[in-house]
This record gives sequence, structure tokens and C-alpha cells, in this order.
Amino acid sequence: MHPQDDEEGKIFANSRSSLHLNVGACYQKMDEYMKSIEACNKVLDANPVHVKALYH
Repeated sequence: MHPQDDEEGKIFANSRSSLHLNVGACYQKMDEYMKSIEACNKVLDANPVHVKALYH
């Protein structure tokens, strides 16, 4: 079963991506660039063309 197949799964995946992006942005402001990259890579694992994750 793939949780992204139903509407609730899609909402969960989008929320998870937003949270990882926010964590990545916080690490970036704290000059913790490797941790920022790790957080953004978690988003890119699920969606390799996510524009914000690629930007960060």
C-alpha cells in the first residue's frame, strides 16, 4: 500500500516536504549548510524536481 495514493497520503507528503524545507531554511540561517542540504535531500528523495528544495 502506498500512502501517497489517497488524498490523506498526499496531504501528509506535502506537509512532510514543507516541514523538511523549513528545517533546511533554519539550518541555512544558522550557517549549518550540510544539515540544510540533508533536510532538502529528504524532499528531493520523494520529489526529485521540487523547485524549492533544489534552490535551497
